[in-house]
Amino acid sequence: MKVVHFTPCSPNTTLASSGIALWLAKEFKLGLIDSAEKCVKDDTYLVVNSPWAFCDFRDKAQAMIKGKRVVWVQNDFAIDIPTAFRGYDKIWTTCLLGRSNETYMNWNQLTYIPIAGKSERATERILYYGAFRADRRDVFEKYLKSKHATYVSCSRKASAKFLEMNPKITILSPFNPRELMASVHCGLYIQDKTSDKEYHSPANRFYEYMSGESAILFDRPTQKTMEKAGYDVSEYLVNSADEFMEKSKEWKKIAEAQSIWRKDYRGELRKIVSAEIEKLA
Repeated sequence: MKVVHFTPCSPNTTLASSGIALWLAKEFKLGLIDSAEKCVKDDTYLVVNSPWAFCDFRDKAQAMIKGKRVVWVQNDFAIDIPTAFRGYDKIWTTCLLGRSNETYMNWNQLTYIPIAGKSERATERILYYGAFRADRRDVFEKYLKSKHATYVSCSRKASAKFLEMNPKITILSPFNPRELMASVHCGLYIQDKTSDKEYHSPANRFYEYMSGESAILFDRPTQKTMEKAGYDVSEYLVNSADEFMEKSKEWKKIAEAQSIWRKDYRGELRKIVSAEIEKLA
């Protein structure tokens, strides 16, 4: 059994699929194929959803996997398995879409890594980090287009879109979320509109906020998703920037109450994956 990722994996990457591939290979002592030189024959391949368009060993990958058992490891609903690998046996996914061969696995739990040592926490601000997604514009405008001090960490390309929406936003260079979580007093949790209609695991930022023991306030439409995931967020819902700023004043109290959510998420995922790998043996 081998793990396949269509682009090279780096230990320092912030690319979620790369992190999943590295974790699978290390935890279960499986070979990792992420370049042409590493292509080897096997009977089963765990293919992690990754950038096929940037794969420089497509021909070898297709020849290697043809006719073999394929498990599609999916953590991003926007990435589907390449046509060349259709006919996969199983899907291990964070996105429950009612497919007969899918097994729920919350890969986002891998981003939960408790941070030792807390720094001075910055207050009185709204912070967003990540990409500018078109289907998030409404929620961006609700929270980032406000009178409050607003910071956005993003790429240079995305910054133009945020500044077009609100010229007063302070743009920060992209950072590794773990580098900042220990200083975030209160995080805003939002979701894509797709998650309003389908069940997807809580996003990475939920586990990143938890890693830094930050308080979390949830945009009201996320309540259904969080409750299905087992979290009662009814006391922590907000629907405007003003409401976020007001509730975030109680961040210490909120963080303490939410501490019951912290657990060994990575160990929990490992047990589930281990059981599924045994079935493939």
